[in-house]
This record gives sequence, C-alpha cells and structure tokens, in this order.
Amino acid sequence: MTEFIDCIHNTQPSNYFSIDFLNNSLFKILPEGYDICYMVKRTDDIMSVTFYLFNKNKPDFEIDARIGFEINFEIDEIYIRMLDVNKDYIHEFNLRRSGIGTYLVLCAIAYAKSLDIFIAKLEDISGTNIYEKIGFVDYNHEMIGIVDDIYSHIDDFISSYEVRLKTKLNDLTRYLTSPKKTYVRTKRTHKKRKNKKNFF
Repeated sequence: MTEFIDCIHNTQPSNYFSIDFLNNSLFKILPEGYDICYMVKRTDDIMSVTFYLFNKNKPDFEIDARIGFEINFEIDEIYIRMLDVNKDYIHEFNLRRSGIGTYLVLCAIAYAKSLDIFIAKLEDISGTNIYEKIGFVDYNHEMIGIVDDIYSHIDDFISSYEVRLKTKLNDLTRYLTSPKKTYVRTKRTHKKRKNKKNFF
C-alpha cells in the first residue's frame, strides 16, 4: 500500500500530483494561511483520498470542511462518498453560504482529471441536487457526471464565489485568533434593516 499525507503548498510534482493540478486556480483563491491538505492511500487499482481545509494560523483547530472519495482506475471512476461541510461546529460561526462544499467537490474533480478519470459519482448528500449546477445529473439517488464537463465549471465557480469564500474564511481566521469579545465580523456595504437578523 502507498500512502501520502501532506498539504498542496508543500507538494512537489510526481506521478500522483501533476504540476497542472498543483497549480490549479482553485488553490490560488484561498486566503493567506489556508491550504488544502490530503491523505492518500492506494492499494492496487483503488485510491482512497481525503481533502480537508487547513488553517496554519490555528493548526490545532480542525475545520469541519472535508471531502472523501475513491478513484477506481479499473472502471475509470471517481466516487465521492463523504462531504462534511457547513456544520455548526462553532455555535457562533459556521461556513454556510461560502461555497466551500462546491469548492471541495471541484478540488476532487480537478484531481480526478489530473489522473485522466472519466466518470464522476457523488452521493446525494445535500438532498437538494445543488451540484446539478456544476454538471452532475440525478440518477437513482446518485449524482453522476463526466469529469471533463464538471471541471469546465471551475472558472465560473471562481468568478461567482472567490470573494465570498475569501471573506468567510478571513472572518473565520479573525474569529479563531481574536479574543471572543473583540471579534468583529466583516462590515457589509448595505445598511442594516431594523430588527433584521444576521446570519453567516
């Protein structure tokens, strides 16, 4: 069995990590201090991979944003079996509406493309078919798509979510590194409505 544990910014090109994958634009939109780290295990024709969001400013804090998938080289398929994101792991802060779930799915798809994988499957974890927007289709309680087709949505995702994702993660850094009483959320450009509740 072959096993790798590291982070993208520390990784050199190899048979398992192509230079195109390591230089993917998805990794460049993360704010300073953040990285995608990975755990890779390969046995024969099956590769099990976990990607997770890491904040080097708080390395002891486990961010609840990870994706687990298998790549089966024999049948030319990536199967995303686990996507844990946007949970209330902190009562006062969560990652909802940041696009982090789709971001992690696209990271997995980018990795599959770097290995010339053709088919992508995703368990319908959300229950809302939100991943149809990036090229998956609903089929018998699974989301299925063509890796190249899904990969082609990366630029549109970055255009739509880069600012939102950076803002949310920078807010998280401030939350984790500042005393609770002095933490201030990023100011919004619009005026607050009276009695309107604010949500992350």
